[in-house]
Amino acid sequence: MAGTDIKRNLPNDEYSAAVNANNPSATNPFATIADAGSIYATDGTIATTRVATIQNGLTWSGSTILRSTNNMNVKEVIQESDLGTTLAANTVYLIRGKVTVSQPISVINEGSIILGTNRETDNLEYTGATGNLFNVSDVNFTISHLKLSSTTTGTGILRADNITAGQPNTGRLKVLNIDNCQFRNCYDVMDISGFDLVDINQCLFIYVEATNYGLRFEDTSKLQITSCELIRWFDESTIAAPSGFATVSMIELQDNNLASFGAININGCIIHPQQNQNGIDIGTGSTTAFGTISSNAFVNGNLLGDVFLPVASGLPDYSSTATIGYDIFANQGILNSTSGTVTTVTANILATAGGAAKIVAIDTGLAIQQAGVRFTVDANTGRNTYIGTKQVYVSIHCNFDFIKQGKGTDDYRFSIAKNGTSLTGSVLALPDLDDITGVATLVYGTLLNTNDYIELWVSSQGGDAMLVTNYTMLIRE
Repeated sequence: MAGTDIKRNLPNDEYSAAVNANNPSATNPFATIADAGSIYATDGTIATTRVATIQNGLTWSGSTILRSTNNMNVKEVIQESDLGTTLAANTVYLIRGKVTVSQPISVINEGSIILGTNRETDNLEYTGATGNLFNVSDVNFTISHLKLSSTTTGTGILRADNITAGQPNTGRLKVLNIDNCQFRNCYDVMDISGFDLVDINQCLFIYVEATNYGLRFEDTSKLQITSCELIRWFDESTIAAPSGFATVSMIELQDNNLASFGAININGCIIHPQQNQNGIDIGTGSTTAFGTISSNAFVNGNLLGDVFLPVASGLPDYSSTATIGYDIFANQGILNSTSGTVTTVTANILATAGGAAKIVAIDTGLAIQQAGVRFTVDANTGRNTYIGTKQVYVSIHCNFDFIKQGKGTDDYRFSIAKNGTSLTGSVLALPDLDDITGVATLVYGTLLNTNDYIELWVSSQGGDAMLVTNYTMLIRE
């Protein structure tokens, strides 16, 4: 007590006597408390402007601390009742050790935060028969430095939604932040709908036995998953001979419902699906404006599913509307999303008329795309159209066989054309062409935007036609 050094273990009568003995004229610092002499035996409140000084430390045993400061409450949690069934507003809950929770917890008040100090020892374990540990609706929410687990098949750790049709950004205005947590020995993990930002950082998802969903997202405006590990999705007790495998996709981006994905970043993670699990599963009915998946390690050991979906012809499909907005580079275990096409024409018998420059004529259906990412090819004209969403510089290589029609000495010019205009730097001039057959190659580069197209063109200074019998065009980012 300020200005007073009185031992806390004095009986009530000795305490009062000591106060008077030390300073007979002093006012009892707890004078506003009923029966102030029994402050250590019964409940009481130290009044405003009073100060209590604790010397030589203070120990709590079997109880918790509740502190209110700067409009925030800080509450220690050592048992389920400290949490309640609805988290309070503007309250930080400090999880101490392992706490079992038998009923779902609603998060509907702004400013609720769940914190631990060690994700190995501070643990919320959900033992409910159904539902989810946390049900979050239209508020900001943070979980940090904590282990989260569950004991019942079909239950989940987190269900959260923040989306409303007809509102700015479709009502997606809140942030869900999960940092340095361990999701371990659980079943379904998280099912998220909407939110302006979902930020998952440095989390471990291990020994998961999910049967409905892993990390599942729908209509999220921005999603960031960074430096996380998704490994060993099976029953930990069977590690010598694993069984009880999860049967879901580890990261699932669902088809659009009320909105689309704005920006997706998945970086620096280790993702190891096994058995019938999938790694990243991008719904074919979803769209993403800006997506980046980079610097991850995709491990495919003991895998019957896929590390990446969707696929086409056994390879990641980067040309679908669901994936067209993604940059996927520098990952182990999956191909880069490099744009390009290989187009061939074989045994063409349709000649191109002489005169002004124009696309090389081919027979109907003769142009074949042998391989392509984010390019389409018109089988009847040989036009190669870029369908990606970002600007790309491409190199173009075209090798072709030709047969001059007629016996004159017309000058011919072959070129690469972009959007109906011959690219000047690509022109190959063949003056006074006496030979009637030949082989030539064009090499050039240009910048492409969405829906730009590339063609092989030819022109002659006279009236003789030109037949290009075969050609191969390679366009590559």
